Amino acid sequence: MTTVETQIEELEKMRSRWLLINLIGFVLWDGFRIFDSYLIEGGLATHFQIIYLFGWLTWTLGLVQLTRLGFKAKKVRQASQILNDELVELYRLKSWRLALFVVLITQVVIIALSFLSFDVSGILSAEISIFAAVTAALSAFTYYQIFTND
Repeated sequence: MTTVETQIEELEKMRSRWLLINLIGFVLWDGFRIFDSYLIEGGLATHFQIIYLFGWLTWTLGLVQLTRLGFKAKKVRQASQILNDELVELYRLKSWRLALFVVLITQVVIIALSFLSFDVSGILSAEISIFAAVTAALSAFTYYQIFTND
């Protein structure tokens, strides 16, 4: 028989694990998709498409598992409250703050590249900014969740 404490610990481990898997899947999917769409021409395009398809499947699986985690947490009333406590809210806010800072730095770099005669389209600029923001937010929250828990 499992206790509520062990169920909550399992749910926290599941969240950390699936957030990390979700991050890896997103980086593979969106990163290689951007490379394939804008930067690579020729023979490697097929290999990149296979990699980003695998990344998309991994990311989708991560989203499904995180959704399942939410349903499992709702079944145990205490788990839902503990998994969304003040510390987790602080981690979320810190993650979003870092993501905003990363987007601002990314935009400064893109503007600097345009002054150096690199042609960066608006769509590529937006996709790089979204990639940087999502990666930074997921990475930061995962870091706080795994390495700063006491």
